[in-house]
Amino acid sequence: MISMINADLPPFVPCNNVAQPPLLVVNTAPTNPVPGGQLGINVSGSLSVTIPVGSRFNAVFINANNNILSMASDDFCTQSGSTCPVAPGVQFSINTTISVPFSIQGLALSVNIADPSQNPLFCAVSRP
Repeated sequence: MISMINADLPPFVPCNNVAQPPLLVVNTAPTNPVPGGQLGINVSGSLSVTIPVGSRFNAVFINANNNILSMASDDFCTQSGSTCPVAPGVQFSINTTISVPFSIQGLALSVNIADPSQNPLFCAVSRP
């Protein structure tokens, strides 16, 4: 189950390439993204797989053609407060900040945790 507390972005749903979503919570602040401003994103919970050393936490605004308009990428292991590798079922919380494009109409916001080869361990998207 993926949940999101946000008034203006559509709810997050699992990405197409992730078969069984883990139980995670995605929060954003402010709740109403300001075009040209900053958006804080927090993902917390636990995964059913190991999160290895070198994993990344990514947040990406993309348009209808899947072009990246803004991206934030952080080292999961140094940002999560967890020691990697993170075993299945271990709780974590990770934050990042992304620049909001000047026009957010029709954009999707994707967040993921990816292993060192960029294979998604978790992926959720908020589409208009």
